[in-house]
Amino acid sequence: MNLILSCVGRRGYLAKMFRNVDPSVRIIGTSSLKFTPGFHDCDENYVLPPIISDEYPEAVIQLCREKNATSLLSLYDADIDRLSRFRTEISACGTTPLLVSDPVSDRCFDKIQTAAFLGENGFSTPLTFADLESAEAALLRGSLTFPLMVKPRFGFGSAHLFRAHTLEELRVFFHYRKNMIIQQLIHGQEFGIDLLSDLNGHAISVAVKRKLAMRAGETDQAISVRNEQLESLAVNIVNILGAIGPFDMDVFITEQGPCVLEMNPRFGGGYPFSHLAGADHPGKILRMLRGEALDLEVGVKKDGLIAMKEIDFRVGEPKSKPFSLPSPTHQNGAKEPD
Repeated sequence: MNLILSCVGRRGYLAKMFRNVDPSVRIIGTSSLKFTPGFHDCDENYVLPPIISDEYPEAVIQLCREKNATSLLSLYDADIDRLSRFRTEISACGTTPLLVSDPVSDRCFDKIQTAAFLGENGFSTPLTFADLESAEAALLRGSLTFPLMVKPRFGFGSAHLFRAHTLEELRVFFHYRKNMIIQQLIHGQEFGIDLLSDLNGHAISVAVKRKLAMRAGETDQAISVRNEQLESLAVNIVNILGAIGPFDMDVFITEQGPCVLEMNPRFGGGYPFSHLAGADHPGKILRMLRGEALDLEVGVKKDGLIAMKEIDFRVGEPKSKPFSLPSPTHQNGAKEPD
């Protein structure tokens, strides 16, 4: 079995997790940079064109074809959003794309669509505004109160995230860059939820962790927990979405109950916490790709497991090859003239 980890970045530990389940699985890593830490843990590595380039989708499709890839899994938001538009072409290569459809991608990565989807389906989420005028009107009515969060509509992590305490700050932060949104600040205990869905969009695993510390928008310390309310909520959301593959969700428990903040259709940066507590989503993915039907497994196996991240270093340049598309040809096979 050949598995492509697209945009492997610093997630080399996922290659190790798959290999620990089945050493015969060949892991192929991709990136637009040759100095990619995760390359050290993959069996083969390829440097592809930038995600935003016109050549990128065809390069990924060609790599799937040449490497006879069993499946492709992306670890980066912008990559998932781009490749979700090419699921049919990837499937035509005989490669199973563990990628959500483009409508699901839009509902996850566009925070206005996220809020609309959650609200329409009866799930609590922070009041969210795409324009300053509507937010100011809500402040005057009293339905919105300071402090407020101002962040990119299509952002991820903690980049360009601001807390506004006054109307002046709100206006400055909103005009900091294009496509900013305004959200009510939520108070409560934050939880991260790791899910996995089958190829039909049905949840087959859910694991909850309580966040103890954050760093750069990712979970830095956490404790695994059983919480039936959050487990049920998360499963319902991904089933309604019809999400495929790994899924990550951030939820606050407030005085009014659970409030969903973020949804990401990928392995979350905090997945290793759930893995250490027994989730084993890589193992379930391999079983799923081999055609095994999996029932929903709810909750972590090790409740109360505390874990934390540490900094590590990789020495030396990882082995990688540039991957380019074949030269254009005429129908008779002759190369295009210079």
